[in-house]
Amino acid sequence: KIFVAPIGGAVRIRTGEMDGEAIA
Repeated sequence: KIFVAPIGGAVRIRTGEMDGEAIA
């Protein structure tokens, strides 16, 4: 998913993983 999270989400968005959304 392409979700820009305020906390490290931008770093995960590069890998294309949904980690950014999980971190948010």
